[in-house]
Amino acid sequence: MQKKIISNTLHIGTQLDGYEIEKVLGQGGFGIVYRAKNLQNHNLVAIKEFFPSTLSIMRTDDQTQITANSQEDLDSFEVGLEKFRKEATALSQFQHPNIVQIIDYIRAFGTEYFVMPYERGMTLADYIKTYGSFPSEEIINLLVPILNGLDMMHQYNIFHRDIKPDNIFLREDGMPMLIDFGAARQAIGEKSQDFTQILTHGYAPPEQYETKASNQGAWSDFYALGATFYSVMTGERPPPASDRINALVGHGSDPIVYPRGEYDTTLLNSLMKAMMIRREERFQTVDEWFEFLFSDSGDGEEKREDGVLPKGFILNINSNSYIEIIECLEKNSSENRYKAKYIFETQRDCLFNEFYPRALINDRDRDFFEEITEIYREYLLFSACKQNIEWLPRPYLSQSGIVGNFQLLDDDTLTLKEYMRYVTDTTTLDEDGVINIGLETLHYLHNCGDDSFLHLGISLDSILIGKERMLLAHTGWAEYCDLLILNYQYKNISITQPERDYNYILADKYIDSSSDIYALGVVLYRLMIGIDIKLENYITRLNSFLENDVDLYVRPYGYSSELTAVVMRAIAIDQRDRIASIDEFMNVLKKI
Repeated sequence: MQKKIISNTLHIGTQLDGYEIEKVLGQGGFGIVYRAKNLQNHNLVAIKEFFPSTLSIMRTDDQTQITANSQEDLDSFEVGLEKFRKEATALSQFQHPNIVQIIDYIRAFGTEYFVMPYERGMTLADYIKTYGSFPSEEIINLLVPILNGLDMMHQYNIFHRDIKPDNIFLREDGMPMLIDFGAARQAIGEKSQDFTQILTHGYAPPEQYETKASNQGAWSDFYALGATFYSVMTGERPPPASDRINALVGHGSDPIVYPRGEYDTTLLNSLMKAMMIRREERFQTVDEWFEFLFSDSGDGEEKREDGVLPKGFILNINSNSYIEIIECLEKNSSENRYKAKYIFETQRDCLFNEFYPRALINDRDRDFFEEITEIYREYLLFSACKQNIEWLPRPYLSQSGIVGNFQLLDDDTLTLKEYMRYVTDTTTLDEDGVINIGLETLHYLHNCGDDSFLHLGISLDSILIGKERMLLAHTGWAEYCDLLILNYQYKNISITQPERDYNYILADKYIDSSSDIYALGVVLYRLMIGIDIKLENYITRLNSFLENDVDLYVRPYGYSSELTAVVMRAIAIDQRDRIASIDEFMNVLKKI
């Protein structure tokens, strides 16, 4: 006997794996959202049920089965369900304030469900209907967090595919959140080859009308997001992409019109660029959109003079924090160093080091540039695993190609060189001061836990003195990569680093803690002989020793023989005579 077909929503009071349905919050073309109660802790949740009404599916009277009028619709239901499941699984791995959070997943009643925290607020569509549009500043305040959320998802090749005012939820505090991802919707369209019912016309980009999902990407979400805020400005849904294409093919004008009103020109231009018909003419990454919005030029063109980021340039860390460039402190062949502000609730001084190998900024060296950048990125990713070590510079990796690290500073932080000149007003430190600097630096290096992390840039400028602690910044991996570049360009496998007297690195990709030991030894040596005394670089020192058997680095006087001996061992010309490890260096200093 065939079971009676009844309402497509679950009964109020239905229990789903520890949750009890209390209310139907909404129904769309591909699902039903319920408010429910967690029976264990009584917290409210929202539950999304996969139930595509665009297909001829129904629920039986005991709500335990899904039926359909045709096998074709049932097959499409299974295809969409598989996508729904995979997307929920992927989203559950992430936690971002601007992306819907999945906290549980349920299989029941012939379909599947995911559970989300219950949020109070309203959709952007409902807000516009109730209160009207936003000024430019508030639109940017909504746009930036949404883009930050998308940035995280796009890095894992997860795309929303259905951005529109109905799918942007505004919490009570005004923070936006993307909801209702559209992978299942797209899968059903590909299965049925009918996209007219599943697309939201006006917001769907041209490539979503095609059958090839491979043509879709971040640029597809950007089109929909641009169209969303276009509708916020104009009060009208944009013309469908298909109508725009037909008008242009017929040699007519694009039916989309420039929004009127007192809106920021750069913001308007960014939305129009996001909505370009040709996907390659849109933004390809979130960083590109940010650079367009926040560059000094006002039209999105990144202004670099001699490769330096301009004052006011914004580097987005996440939805709640960003770095603002204040000024360039130093530029060399491999790196730009900036004074900056780290913004997270309050402002904090920081240093930003950008990897910028000037010798490779051209097309013919593109392959090697990618290889070198990957070496630098590997260091950044390694340091990201060491974030529990407070002194370590934090990595910054952007999809648009800006790579570097930033170091948060305490108030009135000075480099060791500045500290000597402006605070102690001396060029040398006494024995206790030298030992303390050595031990503090070695302590940081030791806390990395093994020899797999190397600083490669220890100097009077990389040791920072704050009011209550010492920091270590300005790692030398950019300089090391610079040596590899020289090696690549001049085919010289024995290049060392002549510019810096405090470092000793061979450009053969084989380096170890001996490099950091030598560098720290030179720092301590300079604190003993005077920081203003010019030292010959390692190459000159080595040549003098080989040709004349004379070491240009004379033994300091005025210090104990024990301290002098350990410092001279640290800077021994022959690596075999040098202190063998960070731990040994620490132990010897502690005994003095």
